[in-house]
Amino acid sequence: MSGRKEYKVLCVDDEPNVLQGLELHLRRSYDVYTANGGAEGLKFLEETPTISIVLSDMRMPGMDGAEFLKRAAEVSPNSVRLLLTGHTDIDVAISAINDGRIFRFLTKPCPPNVLQAAFKDAIDQYKLIISEKELLNKTLQGSIGLLMEILSLVDSQTFGRSLDIRDAIRKYGKVTGTEIGWEVELAAMLSQLAIVAVPPEIREKDRMSLDIEETERDLLNQIPEIGFKLIRRIPRLENVAKIIRYQEKRFDGSGLPNDPIKGADIPFGSRVLKILLDMQKLELAGKDSRELQFILQSRQGWYDPQILKTTFENAIFATGPEPVIEIPIESLRIGDLLKEDIETQKGLCLLAKGNRITETTIEKIRMFATLGAIKEPLFVSRHQYT
Repeated sequence: MSGRKEYKVLCVDDEPNVLQGLELHLRRSYDVYTANGGAEGLKFLEETPTISIVLSDMRMPGMDGAEFLKRAAEVSPNSVRLLLTGHTDIDVAISAINDGRIFRFLTKPCPPNVLQAAFKDAIDQYKLIISEKELLNKTLQGSIGLLMEILSLVDSQTFGRSLDIRDAIRKYGKVTGTEIGWEVELAAMLSQLAIVAVPPEIREKDRMSLDIEETERDLLNQIPEIGFKLIRRIPRLENVAKIIRYQEKRFDGSGLPNDPIKGADIPFGSRVLKILLDMQKLELAGKDSRELQFILQSRQGWYDPQILKTTFENAIFATGPEPVIEIPIESLRIGDLLKEDIETQKGLCLLAKGNRITETTIEKIRMFATLGAIKEPLFVSRHQYT
């Protein structure tokens, strides 16, 4: 094994002489690793990333090739899987193709030229898998960025509150040792996306806790469902969409959506979001910490009791303003809340206080700064635990 080849391959067989033969024929083109049996092969895959091809013999004691490759698909899903089998095992091999998502099977004895050709095709398949995954990731990141940018432009205050909720969820995970996961964080950021469908005057009335007509309340109640329908169209965000859909669902099963789901069957992210969103709304209405805690605890059946208890015990969503800091332009970060207008040297307001900084606004501000046209320092607040 040279250790300098572009692609790593794993060959699994219980016969050492077969493994030696495979390594002999493949080592000129690939980094070849071998494992004596399925258990050893799985352990290797768990410890070694970026294996391009996995080739396994069919008949092995303890764990046959079909079972090994099926489990290998779970451990190393990007690897292309090949099965080496005898003529008498054709029916079993065909079944294994379906169960283990096997790319191809080869029959014994396998001539070197057939082996090389199969591996070349498998590498092409591996390249395709990786390129499609990279494209999907870039598309996903671009879609999320665009959605957040739209929200920041349409309603910068709601955008800012979404970042506050995301930061509170991160804090919850940090102080409790809970693995929050990217889906819950993303759901927090996108939880209010559908507010762009609500007229500005209704958004403002809700924000100020003013009297709202029944028809206006009905429109606000649709925000989670509209958000769910928007987000679920994006590949890989199905779970994020579900969290958003249930963000207003009460622990006892009441509330929206009107279905039998309740208690621990409500997604964890939704249960956390429900508490944090309600806390945030009460804070914006001017409630202090003691009033806020009393109100939430009096709402019998609304919240997951353990999450609510943990939230208060650790001051996850502490009330009160964040400290204002003075920073130079180069220290400006996405999510910073402007506490004073950003002005040009001539007194023109470039960005008003109360706005949350986004990637677009940072680029705009830094472009003006290169011309020496912006007054410094800037006055912002930011969470200290982000």
